[in-house]
Amino acid sequence: MIEDSEELELMAIPDEFMQEMNQTIKDHSNKTAVTFLRLPIPPKQEKEMHRLYNLLTIQSEGLPPVMYVHGLKTVVSSSL
Repeated sequence: MIEDSEELELMAIPDEFMQEMNQTIKDHSNKTAVTFLRLPIPPKQEKEMHRLYNLLTIQSEGLPPVMYVHGLKTVVSSSL
């Protein structure tokens, strides 16, 4: 599990992982009006920023509207 204070190793996350995450979200959100997902701390290097954008694009492809949220703590909720 990644702690809130840890930075992601963006270059190590395979596209296939994000595609599986995307499919899992689709499988569990057929009645969802909007999906809230955690936005990691943006990286400082431009190359990593492009990688983050690519990963988020793969993760959100074909989903209902997605709102990426960055907060101080990770929160999991199935209803708001």
